[in-house]
Amino acid sequence: MKKFFYTVFAFAALTMVSCESQQEGEAEGVESENEAPASISGTYNTVDGSAITWKAKHYKDDEYVHVGTVPTAGNLVVDNNKIVGGEFNIDILNLDEEGDSEYNQMLEGHLQDSTFFNTAIYPTAKFTITGSEGNKVMGTLELIGIKTDVTLEGIAAFSEDEVTFEGSTTLDMLTFNMPFLIESEKATGDDKGQSPDPIIVVEVDMTFTK
Repeated sequence: MKKFFYTVFAFAALTMVSCESQQEGEAEGVESENEAPASISGTYNTVDGSAITWKAKHYKDDEYVHVGTVPTAGNLVVDNNKIVGGEFNIDILNLDEEGDSEYNQMLEGHLQDSTFFNTAIYPTAKFTITGSEGNKVMGTLELIGIKTDVTLEGIAAFSEDEVTFEGSTTLDMLTFNMPFLIESEKATGDDKGQSPDPIIVVEVDMTFTK
């Protein structure tokens, strides 16, 4: 009988030690999972071939019928896992629409003439980041000599060697006093439906490295 009680006591003691060890291990695991990410700071530059995507349509369209890219180059300034600055040149002179048809080429030329981006005088635009908050990156876009505030909404990911940002915004191109758009806004009826919608979408999916 004594041997039986000794055996039960020993088993209980081992069980208690095992439980304590398991709880300690779980506690250590929770602490590890909750460790703060490494503080990332520095200046990160665009990789070769970086571009932003633009999407446009007419008033009558339900979907975006014009989609293209614009080359861009610049940098992000990061401080403690937060985007705090940066500056980008946007190469409007090399704005491109998807496709190689005569219509695509005609449209690209039309967008560069004096009634739209007037690239003979303003071949580039510039976006200057002023800060960020949560999933928003704020900045100032200067296009055709006119400045406007822009907010990109998206997701940034940070590592010591690389920063990625994926986001989008909308732009009202009437802000930039483009003669063709100003005249198109006066259209009525069917002509209005064929007119370009001045609200375009700009998408960013870019990688930056040190």
